[in-house]
Formats: sequence, C-alpha cells, structure tokens
Amino acid sequence: MVYATDIGMMATRGKVRLGIIGAGRIGQVHCLALSRNPKAEVVIVADFFVKAAESCAQKFGIPSAVQDWKDVIRNPAVDGVIICSPSDTHHEIILGAAKAGKHIFCEKPIDYNLKRIDEALATVAQSGVKFQLGFQRRFDANFQRVRQAVQGGMLECLEGMWLYVMESVGKKN
Repeated sequence: MVYATDIGMMATRGKVRLGIIGAGRIGQVHCLALSRNPKAEVVIVADFFVKAAESCAQKFGIPSAVQDWKDVIRNPAVDGVIICSPSDTHHEIILGAAKAGKHIFCEKPIDYNLKRIDEALATVAQSGVKFQLGFQRRFDANFQRVRQAVQGGMLECLEGMWLYVMESVGKKN
C-alpha cells in the first residue's frame, strides 16, 4: 500500500497523523502498513465494537481507541482518516470527514447508490480535502494474470468470476 506524504501540515512536523475508522481485518492491514511508515502515525482508531478498537490499538500501539467514528473526525490531532468500516457506512463518514476538513482514504465502495456517491464526491470537492478510493487488488499479480488472459483472448466467453483471497494480518508465512 502507498500512502500520500504531502497531507496537511505534515511538511512542518514530518508526519501525517491518521485516524482509522473500522478495526476489522482491512483496518488492521492498514494499521500494520502504517506502523511501518516513518512518515505516518495512527493516533486514534474507532470501531462500533469498542473491544475491537481497543484490541487494535493495543496491537499496533495506537494511543486512543473509541467506539464512535465521529470522535475521530472531531479530534484536532487527526489530519486524515482511513475508512475501513462496513460499506453501508462509507457515505456518512465521507460526508462527516470532508465537512470536518479531514483528508480521506476510503476502502471501496463509496456507496451502492449513485446519488449518494455523487453527494459524497461533491462534498469532498467542495471541502477541498484530498480523497482516494482504495482498489488494493488492482496491481495484484494474480488479478493482473486474469486481466491479461481476458485481454489476450484466452478466456473467450467470461461472464463472471469469483475470486477468494486468503490472508492473515501481521503473520509471517
């Protein structure tokens, strides 16, 4: 994963301070990646299941764990948020974070409704914050092989496909 290094006031203090919203598997993947980035610091993690937030905070040395994502966007120490919560919460969190002036990285999808997607993107544009939607598998070697097979005509009549990814967070294979 690649994280932007030019967000907010980072240039003056050397680090971007982030809040993680969602402490499940993908939230922990981001926490692990960010813990290895000397230009990033996770300062707060939120999860509806507060014990998940507390466990994640302890595992990755995050100083604050909360249940309400609004506590993350209200936190003045947070420059940007990483939204890893269930998909049906993304729209509301994007609106709140953008209005609070927090830069946003959001796991896909923004929402399932086109009007709500348009509203979220308009709010982001109006607020002037940076926004990135995560498509973490775009450059995955296996996904690239499938793409090449389709483009090369090896899969003549592909109508659909299910791909399963098995991985663990922070464990060495």
